[in-house]
Amino acid sequence: MRGEAILEAVGTAEIDGSHNEQFAMLKAVVRVIDAFPGFLGLGIQVGVFYLARLVSDRPTTFMGIDILRFLEGGAEAEQKVRRALSLIDRYDPRWLHHMRAKVRRIVITMVGTSPEFRPIVRGCYIPLEDVNAASDEVLALVLIHETAHARLHERIRSSAFRRPRPDVEERLERICVAREAAFAKKLPEIGAELEKWAKGKLDRRWWEPERRKEARRERLRKL
Repeated sequence: MRGEAILEAVGTAEIDGSHNEQFAMLKAVVRVIDAFPGFLGLGIQVGVFYLARLVSDRPTTFMGIDILRFLEGGAEAEQKVRRALSLIDRYDPRWLHHMRAKVRRIVITMVGTSPEFRPIVRGCYIPLEDVNAASDEVLALVLIHETAHARLHERIRSSAFRRPRPDVEERLERICVAREAAFAKKLPEIGAELEKWAKGKLDRRWWEPERRKEARRERLRKL
């Protein structure tokens, strides 16, 4: 988890004045950590997560999963997450069981380049714009993808501080996309279309280091 990942935890929402100083401080911390990645440790990751909780709405629980969203713009997104969880429960409840066991919480963030499972806080982080842009069905696939990551993380005992080698990461992503596609086939009417969409995502090769760097630079430009 690099410095920019903190942005996914805390967001850059325009919230009430009582929190403006905290967000300004966090932006400064992000830039320091981004410049000195060795400075980032377990205490910072956990500390920022709990600071995010302080400047967010109170977490709600739906179907045994905690949903954490920020003060601005998250209410409708939370309802969409609930509908996506309901779809999972209806068409393959095994994945809801896996989520309760391995993920436990969904964090709707204000910035970020893509959804991601964060093992330190046992949470699936999803940028608000991604939630808003997705249909309920696509969001269900996203949640299954990240839950698959959570299960694989535990099996391979990968580090919470370093990404796997690109070749290993590619295999992991292909496994997670396969889980998405398998779920998509179970959805009525649009299942075949969603299955094709899920498999087609692999052409973007988002796990490659250069593509991650470009996404990271784009995120920092938004600060």
